[in-house]
Amino acid sequence: TLDEWDEGGRFNTRQGMAILQLLISEAKNLRKGAGGRLPDTVASARIIEKGSSSKQPAPVTTISAPRCKNTINPVFEEGFTLSFPGLNSSVEHQLEITLW
Repeated sequence: TLDEWDEGGRFNTRQGMAILQLLISEAKNLRKGAGGRLPDTVASARIIEKGSSSKQPAPVTTISAPRCKNTINPVFEEGFTLSFPGLNSSVEHQLEITLW
């Protein structure tokens, strides 16, 4: 079982869920943009079904860290808890982390 607090601050238990605690910390030495501009970077992560045949698989869970502006070395230091079907599921999932 997965035990967690729901959005209303109440304790919630759900059967058959997997949980992943993720820390998006930092990136180093990103490329500058056109004309030497410093990037405004967003880090995002999503859980998707592994082996999905579509080019844009529907995410099971998606999170984003706040944008870091005007730096090639952004520091996010954002922690997240992601939950998704998994413990009793025959479907495998994968974690995808993107900087944009």
